[in-house]
Amino acid sequence: MEYRLLGRTGVRVSPLCLGTFNFGAATSEPDAVRITHAAMDAGINFIDTADAYHAGASEQVVGKALEGRRDRVVLATKVHGRMRPGPNGAGLSRNKLAAMRDLATRARAGEVPRRSLLLRWPQERIVERLTAVRGVGRWTVEMLLIFNLGFPDVLPLDDYGVRKGFVRAFGGALTARGLLERRMARRGERWRPYRSVASWYLWRIAELRGPSRESDDKSP
Repeated sequence: MEYRLLGRTGVRVSPLCLGTFNFGAATSEPDAVRITHAAMDAGINFIDTADAYHAGASEQVVGKALEGRRDRVVLATKVHGRMRPGPNGAGLSRNKLAAMRDLATRARAGEVPRRSLLLRWPQERIVERLTAVRGVGRWTVEMLLIFNLGFPDVLPLDDYGVRKGFVRAFGGALTARGLLERRMARRGERWRPYRSVASWYLWRIAELRGPSRESDDKSP
């Protein structure tokens, strides 16, 4: 394997980097460990991950794969990606870095359950456990439930795209957030047990062009 200098760091890395976006999601933990070890045996010493990859699941699996082998690789991770809504949910702030450290510490201590275990837990238990991690909010866990774990009955009331789609479909005002979320929750009861599907349609509706039904209506 040929190795090249990584900028001016003096560190030499393989020209091929193992990306881990699917680790903890489409790629199971055993397969991810096998792939990582095979890449290292082939001479690859450069691995890339990110905290935003499936709400930290990728980093957790990479950590498992590198047990006893950490000193053999250059591990690159990214912390700029969005982990929760709001102005501080993304970026390079001290708070974001502290959240990343807390996630890694809890995962190492076994406080972040593996995907196979989460699939057997009820939704609210998953939300309660994962939101205990610094910087992980309900929205982050709901995205994990829908896109990683495949839970069929999730309606993320805090998601801007879902709220925008709801207003376009049923009217209301995005600015009246509390009232809007109560309306969404009531309407969502009709969509059980497939509220994740309803969320998908609301996201698609939010992308439509043309006039919206948004108004200043403050009625319940």
